[in-house]
Amino acid sequence: MSDMVTNLVYSAQGSDVVLTMVDGQVLYRDGEWPTIDIERVKFETARAREAVLARL
Repeated sequence: MSDMVTNLVYSAQGSDVVLTMVDGQVLYRDGEWPTIDIERVKFETARAREAVLARL
């Protein structure tokens, strides 16, 4: 890797990402996840958390 690319990779942070595309599809843009139902993820995460806590 060139020094320039190495510096970019090691100095960047997740908050520096503004766009992620895969195979022409936008997966993330400006803080939004258009392909993910965030409310459903929150619901399923809470449900899984409760199931784990119930087993403790």
